[in-house]
Amino acid sequence: EESKGLEFDDVCIFDFFADSPRECTWAVLSTLDGDEAAAGAATADRGAAPFDPVRDNILCEELKMLYVAMTRARKRCFVYDSSTERRKPLFDLLSRAGVAESGLEGLLSVSKTKSRKSSAEDWLRQADNLERNRLWAHAEKAFLKGGDEKRALEAGGRRLCDEAAVAPKEARSAAFHHAAIAFMLCASREPEERARGVSLVRAARIWCAAASFASSSRAAGFYARAGEVLRDGVNPPRLVDALSCFVGAAEQTPKDKMAWATAQGLAARALQDSGADAERLPAGLQPLRFLAA
Repeated sequence: EESKGLEFDDVCIFDFFADSPRECTWAVLSTLDGDEAAAGAATADRGAAPFDPVRDNILCEELKMLYVAMTRARKRCFVYDSSTERRKPLFDLLSRAGVAESGLEGLLSVSKTKSRKSSAEDWLRQADNLERNRLWAHAEKAFLKGGDEKRALEAGGRRLCDEAAVAPKEARSAAFHHAAIAFMLCASREPEERARGVSLVRAARIWCAAASFASSSRAAGFYARAGEVLRDGVNPPRLVDALSCFVGAAEQTPKDKMAWATAQGLAARALQDSGADAERLPAGLQPLRFLAA
């Protein structure tokens, strides 16, 4: 299933028929293209009528998977199977359709094949494809192979976020925390300021997500870290968002006077930077006036 949407010049399918369930009646494929002699042999072999979609439901599922595998190939698809008997019906069907040929085993021999090591460009091209299909773990590895550490960190961060979303509740905080660190590292490798800001904001949001699954003391630390990133790391600073984070940190530890002092100081700064009369602040910024007082 994970290969859907991916493409390769060459695809090799190994022992698909040999490894398929014993209940899968490949012989019935001989009845599907009007070959009467083959149909008779297939019917005799299985002791039943020709193809039936209900009775042959296992065959249908196997054919779906085989279809996905074979259609990943842009140029050539090589099929090698140790079970000559089980592979024969489909091979005969494809041969009569003029889309298969035998005798290519030699092309798969290591001694006769000129191998080419994948270049960095090959890995990055494949990584882009994997990323578009949201296969973050595979994209992360491909970006590393291609030498793009920044995009590998971004893919790794997304992978960790997906893992956190389905992890047991007690494990989500740590997974989100690691994802935030990945995006912080990604930002540190980003030369373009706008893109760096996007990664930093994403890290801050993920730390807030980590806080929602953490104990009070750890949650306060996550909220504070997010606030620091939004206050000091982003240009221009996102002071109101940072203030929300610092207030969240203070609420987790209500007796911590330093936490409330940090929130109050930031509220005063946000009011000053807004350049507006405190009495005429937009409704969304009215809480700043009370915190700064």
